[in-house]
Amino acid sequence: MLPRVTAFAPRPRVQVVVAQAPTMRLVELPLTISTAEPALEEFRARSAREIRAEITVTGLGEQVYLRLSAHAYNAFSDYEQLAERLPALL
Repeated sequence: MLPRVTAFAPRPRVQVVVAQAPTMRLVELPLTISTAEPALEEFRARSAREIRAEITVTGLGEQVYLRLSAHAYNAFSDYEQLAERLPALL
């Protein structure tokens, strides 16, 4: 059995418009980059190059979010590695 992961409640300024997906979460990143697509694409490329992680990021207003999505082909250790390596990019 996999460990239960508790998600943080969304910040009040982020409106929840649909029911939450049980295997997907957006995690706000403490970044000061533009939320325009070229800047987000560069951050994705840096992630692949520097920490060897394929990630999906999106911008909403002035905030940047990392999309975490659990699938059968991901192991718990994949998420542990991301948590360990991601701070180096921030």
